[in-house]
Amino acid sequence: MSGSESNHPPCQTTGTCKYCPFGARYAAANYLDDLQTFYDYPNLQIISNAAVESLIMSDKDTVKGVNYIDKNLDLHSVKELYAKQVILAAGAIESSKILLRSQNENWPNGIGNNHDLVGRNLITHPYLMFEAELPENPLGLMPEMDFPTMVSRHFDSPEEQTNGKYIIVNPPSSIGVKLAQEMQNGKPLAVIRDELTGKTKLQLHVLVEIFSQRDNRLYNISKRNHIGLQETAIEFDQGPDFDPRIQQIQLDIEKIFTAMGAQHTRLKTISWRADHAACTTRMASSPELGVVDKNLQVFGVNNLFVCSNSSFSSLGAVNPTLTLSSLALRLGDYLNNNVLNSPQNECQQADNKEVN
Repeated sequence: MSGSESNHPPCQTTGTCKYCPFGARYAAANYLDDLQTFYDYPNLQIISNAAVESLIMSDKDTVKGVNYIDKNLDLHSVKELYAKQVILAAGAIESSKILLRSQNENWPNGIGNNHDLVGRNLITHPYLMFEAELPENPLGLMPEMDFPTMVSRHFDSPEEQTNGKYIIVNPPSSIGVKLAQEMQNGKPLAVIRDELTGKTKLQLHVLVEIFSQRDNRLYNISKRNHIGLQETAIEFDQGPDFDPRIQQIQLDIEKIFTAMGAQHTRLKTISWRADHAACTTRMASSPELGVVDKNLQVFGVNNLFVCSNSSFSSLGAVNPTLTLSSLALRLGDYLNNNVLNSPQNECQQADNKEVN
C-alpha cells in the first residue's frame, strides 16, 4: 500500500455525518494508527493517557518541553518531555489554561501573558432554538435524516456584519417524528405519513456571531478534575447589544415561519454551552493586542506556537473547523519552510540530540 492510498474513502456528501455509511467521516482517533504505521513517520510518537500540566522554559525566550501527568501510572506521576518546537493544540479552553499554569520568574503571570490577554476575549456561539406551530404539514417538512443537513447562510452576509451575522439550521428535532425509529418499529407507511403531514411544531436553530469583550475570560482554579487537571472558571457577560440582536433575529425567523404557513413563533431557548469557544490566545499584530503573531507564534517565545480556535481574532457565524484546518496547514508550511529546515535549527538539533 503506497503513501498516496488511504484506508478511509472520500466523502460522498450524503449529509448523514453522524453515521457515515462509507466510513469517510473524519475523526482524529481513526487516524492515529495510520500516522504511526501506514505513513511510516519514523519520528512520530503518540503518548496516550497523558495530560499536559505546564510548559518548561530554558530561558525567557525558549520553551524546552512540557510537564505532563502520566495517567497510565497515577494522577501524581508528573514526567518531562523535551522538544525543539512546541505546538499547543489543546483547544481554546485548555491551550490558554496551559499557558496560564506555566508561571516562572520570567513569566510570572503565565507564558505570553505579560499584557494580561491569555484567556481573555472569550467568544462562543450562543445556540438559539425558535419554534412555531404548523396547523398541517402536507409537504412533510422535516430533515430527511437525523442530522441538520440544511443550513442557510442568507444572513451570514456583509449586510449583517455590524450587528452580528448568523446562520439558520434545520434541526433533526424539527417536527418531533423520528422517521428512522418509526420505520424500525415496523409502523405502516400510511400511519407514518399521517404523523408527518398532520399538525406539528417546526423548529429552526440559529448560531449567531457575537463580538469579543476583554472581560469575558477563563482561568484555572485550584480544584482538580478526575484526570488531575485544574478545573476552569469562566467570567462571561452577553453585553448590551445581545438582547436587541436576538429580538431582530426573531423577527426574521418569524417571517420565514409565516411563509411556511406556521404560526405563533417563539424563542424556545438560548443555550450558552460554549459551542466553538475561541479567541482566548488571539492573533494580533503586537503583544499589546494579542498573544500570538500571524504565524501562530507566541509573542516573546522563539519556539512556541498555538494552533487552536483560541488563536482566532474573531469567530464569525459558522463552525470553525475549516478555518482551523487551514491554519494548521499554514503553520505546517511555515515550520517546514522557515523553522525546521533553517541552518539555526540544524545547529540546535546537533546540540540537543539527547532530548529526542
